[in-house]
Amino acid sequence: GKVACRNPYEALGQSIEAYLPTGDGSKILRELMAASRAILCHHPVNRERLNAGLKPANCLWLWGSGKPVELPPLKERWPVNGMVISPDGPYVGVGMAAGLEAVKVEHVGGGDIAWLQALANRTSTALEKHDLVCLHIPFYEWAFKDGQAVPPSQLVEYLRQVDEQVIGAIHQSVGNNDSNRIVVLVTPCPNWQKDGGSSISSYLVFEGPGGKSENHAVPLNEREVANHPLRDATKLFERFMVTH
Repeated sequence: GKVACRNPYEALGQSIEAYLPTGDGSKILRELMAASRAILCHHPVNRERLNAGLKPANCLWLWGSGKPVELPPLKERWPVNGMVISPDGPYVGVGMAAGLEAVKVEHVGGGDIAWLQALANRTSTALEKHDLVCLHIPFYEWAFKDGQAVPPSQLVEYLRQVDEQVIGAIHQSVGNNDSNRIVVLVTPCPNWQKDGGSSISSYLVFEGPGGKSENHAVPLNEREVANHPLRDATKLFERFMVTH
């Protein structure tokens, strides 16, 4: 049988009942999660958080486990060597499964400029020895603080910092080479989909000065791209790797 566990980010601000484990074996998982409350509610760290006016970490949340994904090595299809850089284990794991060199970095949220600059420098340096570098920034974790959504103005500032300190810096470093391509892919935040909203991903492809240029004059946001025909997402990477 199978048991299904949900991403806890999807349950923020709602009753957790609809997000608890379901399926074969889910009863024991629910019992374990409930039992953890009795232990964690008296933990010294949680007492300190409550005294400081913060919310306690008062329950285990079981999710994310499963069978390893079997992926064909990237080199079997394209003669490239690659690297993945991310603070999140799942992204590092998928990269390793595809035969990429993996670098797990420390996660510093909230648009920390020094951290973003370090990521950009690391990516640019990696591109000196690798044909492909995948940099993942878990922006969705910055959208909430202590379970509450940060103000929209703060989110805009975070995006501006990522654009300037990471995307802009990498573009300035490698963008003038005709053989280089940069893809910016924005995946939907799981918290923002709890109302059944769009799960469309926006992306931008930049090629060097000698590359093919197309100006569609389409704003890069989910509301706008939702009005355009969907493309097969499995073809994006192939389009990215094809040479002229």
